[in-house]
Amino acid sequence: MRRVHLDAVGGIAGDMFVAAMLDALPDLRERVLADGAAVLPVEAGGIAFEEGESLSMR
Repeated sequence: MRRVHLDAVGGIAGDMFVAAMLDALPDLRERVLADGAAVLPVEAGGIAFEEGESLSMR
């Protein structure tokens, strides 16, 4: 069993956390897409993942 321990005293950025988890565990990608589509209202749009760089970091 894999576990992640977060010591997020000051909070975490949800989008960055999801990106880091998907980078570490790419097999979760389809599950995250399906779960997101299940809870988002149609008028809110959709979910898309794109790779990019920020300050030379992937």
